[in-house]
Amino acid sequence: MDDIALFKEHLKERTKNCDAILEELLLPGLVISSGTPFTYFADDQDAPFVTTPHFSHWCPEEGPYHLLAYLPGKKPMLLRHAPKDFWYDHSESGEQFWQEGFDIVEYDSKDKLWEQLDRYKGFAFIGPEEAKAKEKGLKPNLKPLVARLDWQRGLKSDYELANIGQASKKAASAHRAARQAFVNGGSEIQIHQAYMQELGCQECDLPYHNIVGLNEKAAVLHYQFKRRDSSGQLLLIDAGARYRGYASDITRTYVHSQVPETFKELLKGMEKLQQELCNLILPGVSYLHLHEQAHMKISDLLIDSGLVSGLNQDDVISAGISKAFFPHGLGHMLGLQVHDVSGLQKNAEGDPCDPSSRFPTLRTARDLRAREVITVEPGLYFIPMLLNLLREQEWSSNLNWKMIDALTPFGGIRIEDNVYIQEGTPKNITREFLGNEFLV
Repeated sequence: MDDIALFKEHLKERTKNCDAILEELLLPGLVISSGTPFTYFADDQDAPFVTTPHFSHWCPEEGPYHLLAYLPGKKPMLLRHAPKDFWYDHSESGEQFWQEGFDIVEYDSKDKLWEQLDRYKGFAFIGPEEAKAKEKGLKPNLKPLVARLDWQRGLKSDYELANIGQASKKAASAHRAARQAFVNGGSEIQIHQAYMQELGCQECDLPYHNIVGLNEKAAVLHYQFKRRDSSGQLLLIDAGARYRGYASDITRTYVHSQVPETFKELLKGMEKLQQELCNLILPGVSYLHLHEQAHMKISDLLIDSGLVSGLNQDDVISAGISKAFFPHGLGHMLGLQVHDVSGLQKNAEGDPCDPSSRFPTLRTARDLRAREVITVEPGLYFIPMLLNLLREQEWSSNLNWKMIDALTPFGGIRIEDNVYIQEGTPKNITREFLGNEFLV
C-alpha cells in the first residue's frame, strides 16, 4: 500500500477508536494541541520543540500551537498556526499525503486560533495549555481518556509499522558509518559526527541523545558525553532515528581484534542469547517472564565463561550477581516516543501493573500484545560501583576477580533490536536492515 492508503486506514482506526472512547466517557469530542515551546528557566531561549505525541498519533503536521478538533462522525479539523513572521521560518506545509484526511484552516495568530474553540465547549482537551483550555470550557487531560488513548497507542497500525521500519533503515545506515569511523580509530565525537553526517539531520531531530562510549564508558548506561581525545578497542553505540515522528532505537557493540578472547566470547554469547530472547517476543507472553529469562541466560553465560564458579543458575540470580552485571530492564515499548506509553498499564482503564518485588523499576511489566513494538536489549557490564558491592559479599570468592579486573577496562556489552509482536514468528525490524558484525 502507498502512503496515502496506509495513512487513510490509520486515520480511520484513530476515529473509530476515539468514537468508542468518547461514547464510553460521555464526551462530545476531542481537541488536541501540538504543544508549546519550552523556555529555559531565567532565559529567553527555547528548548528544541517536541510535538505532543497524541497530536502526532493523528496528524504528522510539525510545529507548535496547532490544534486538532474532532467531533464524532465529522472529518477531523486541523487548525494550523501559520504566523506572519520574519524572525523564524514558518514554511508552508505544501501538498502532503495526509492532508485529505483533514479540514485544514490556517490562522496567523494564536489568539485567533484559540477563538475558534468557543464552539467546542465541553470537549476533552489534551495538551500543555490547561489553563487556556479551562477558560474555553474544555476538559483538559482527563486521566480516564488519556489512559484509553495510551492503551490504543500501544497497538501499531500498518502506517506506524512502516514508519518505524523507515526509521530503522535510516539508523542502520548511520550505524554502519559510525562503525567505520570506529574502525578508522575515531574518537567518540568523531564517531558521533560520522553517524550524524550519514543521517543528515540535526541533533534535535534525533529521538534521543546518542550514546557513544569507547572502552570503560560502555559501562555507563546513559553515557552523555562525547570525548574528543578518545580512542578505543571497544565501541558501544546506542543511537536511533526518526521518520514522520516515529523512532527507532538500536544498540550495537563492536570490538577490535586485539580485545581479549574471553571478551570476544562474551560478545558472541550475548549476541546468541539476545536473538533467542527476540524469538520469545510473542502475544500473551509475560514481560516479567522474558526479563527473568534474560537473567537466566546471562547467569549461564557468566558461569560458562568462568566469571562465576561453584554456583548454579539459581544461585547467581538469587544472590543478585546477574543483576550487578545486568542492572536494567530487557526493553521498553517503542513508537512516537522512545520509551513509549502503556508498558505499565494493566488495561485500557489505566490500572497500574503490580510492580515486581525483584524488578521494581521496569518500564514494561505486563503481558505483551500483538501489534506492539518493543525493544530487546540485554546487556552485560563491568560497572565498578556494582562490582565493588559484589566484593563485599560472602560468596565473593566464587567470582573470578582476576578475569573481571582484566575485562573491566572494556566496559560492557549491549545489543538492541526493535521487534514487532505478531502471531507466529516475531518480526525483527532492526535485523532487516542491520546485522551484528561485532568484530572489526
